[in-house]
Amino acid sequence: MALCLEQLACLGASSGGPADQARLFGAAETLFEQLPDYTLPPQMLEAHERGALGARNVLGETAFRDAWMAGRTMAIDQAVSLGLGLPALANPPPTR
Repeated sequence: MALCLEQLACLGASSGGPADQARLFGAAETLFEQLPDYTLPPQMLEAHERGALGARNVLGETAFRDAWMAGRTMAIDQAVSLGLGLPALANPPPTR
């Protein structure tokens, strides 16, 4: 799931532009932290750096950081919905 969110963020595949891209990077980062032995392959790391830099350049450092941190607190289903460009869940199910 972390890799899927990371790839969606790299592709900018959400309807909200760079702010949503930063949120997806944040959500993916939270999931990757649960996989301490996993590292992104070199080509994904390059795509990550390009995507994050592009979003940061558009948003500015503060807005980028705020969006990234908002993504870190998202429930997985919210992050998936965001990445797929689906409407946000009005009443997300409780996290487990």
